[in-house]
Amino acid sequence: MDDSIARPARKLIPFAGLRLVFALINGAIWFALVFGICSGISLGVAAAGRLTPGAVVVFAGTVAFFVPFFGLSGAISGFLDQAASGRFQLPAAQEQASRATPARGGLLASIWVHGTWLGLLVALVAAGLAQLHLQRSGLPSRGDLCLALGGMAGVIAMVQSAWMVRARHLGDLEIPPAPAAAPSTGYYLTRFGVPQGAGNGVIAALAAIGTFPERAANLKPTDVALDAMSTALVIAFFMVLSAGDLAGTDRKLGRVGAASGTPPGRLARAGIVALTAVAAGILGYVLALLGGAEGLSLPIMAAWKGVLGGVVGGLLAARAARWKLSYAG
Repeated sequence: MDDSIARPARKLIPFAGLRLVFALINGAIWFALVFGICSGISLGVAAAGRLTPGAVVVFAGTVAFFVPFFGLSGAISGFLDQAASGRFQLPAAQEQASRATPARGGLLASIWVHGTWLGLLVALVAAGLAQLHLQRSGLPSRGDLCLALGGMAGVIAMVQSAWMVRARHLGDLEIPPAPAAAPSTGYYLTRFGVPQGAGNGVIAALAAIGTFPERAANLKPTDVALDAMSTALVIAFFMVLSAGDLAGTDRKLGRVGAASGTPPGRLARAGIVALTAVAAGILGYVLALLGGAEGLSLPIMAAWKGVLGGVVGGLLAARAARWKLSYAG
């Protein structure tokens, strides 16, 4: 075979076309994710007799905050990974601009800051709109609420993804000239442990507030244990599945070096998720026995779930990042 024969160049996705595709994909993912989670949580809220207008407003604000807070990091990772892999046409002007100002970079370094302020802004708007709808139309059914929240999450994800696909956000493609340093404890802590821990802790606490039964005297240690297991299982699964993607992007773009060691395989990771859930259940059972499950108050349950979600989310997000950097090395 003559290697000198030129092969036809791969047809790249136009930059404008990428914006539409990227927005639709992320919108569909967030709709399915929020609709599924809401269907489960709202079932517990309704069973606890807490599906009230105030709960609906909290639901709307919470979802609206966490789509940008968690979604922006995933969106920037996907966008820059596709760009670095040459999957779409780079704007010619930006190709020159990004090399002319490598120090400016893009959103990658401060993505959690952008996610926080954008999330707060969108949450205020969503909570206000939810309050206005309740005043006009009354309390929605559980099914309608989940559809509305899923649709809202999809729209927010589409808008922020379309906003992400901009020429000015490609500045991070400029690889720093100096060799990347190995990941430090501070990198894992500030890039993954703190933001992921805080986000998951708040979500878990809010879920506890919404699902806490009116008759807490009927609670048993096994109820607390099962609740802790399910919370840890969901958070651990999502952290192991996706929290390390941002570290992979950092590594690909030369912002951090590789980590030493060999990452665990899929079966081992599944075992870590399962062991985390079991450990959370045992801890919840022991604490309920020592403190008396019947005497648990709403603030205590919310604090317990917040700490549990924060610790599980933060630790496993940092571990997932290290595994990703081990692969990248």
